[in-house]
Amino acid sequence: MIVTAPAPTTRPVLVVPYPPTTGTEPCRTDPEDWFPEKNPAALARAQLGCAECPIRIACLAWALAHPRDAAHGVWGGLTPEDRTSLIATLAAPAA
Repeated sequence: MIVTAPAPTTRPVLVVPYPPTTGTEPCRTDPEDWFPEKNPAALARAQLGCAECPIRIACLAWALAHPRDAAHGVWGGLTPEDRTSLIATLAAPAA
């Protein structure tokens, strides 16, 4: 007889530290640029800056692990709506 463990009902808590920065990241030159308020041109500039950033993946990981702290602005190249959608996709049970 094979006995399998029940599937966990909660997801593990991820501990993701804020990524180390050098001060030369695009968002460090003018942080306000990463909080565009419904301005498509400003959003495009922020996303372009993120695309060129060496800590983009670590930044996005932090934002996904801390959605309340990263509720606004562009983090890792994604908008709040993009991140919310990604979190929902990642949290959905596998098909």
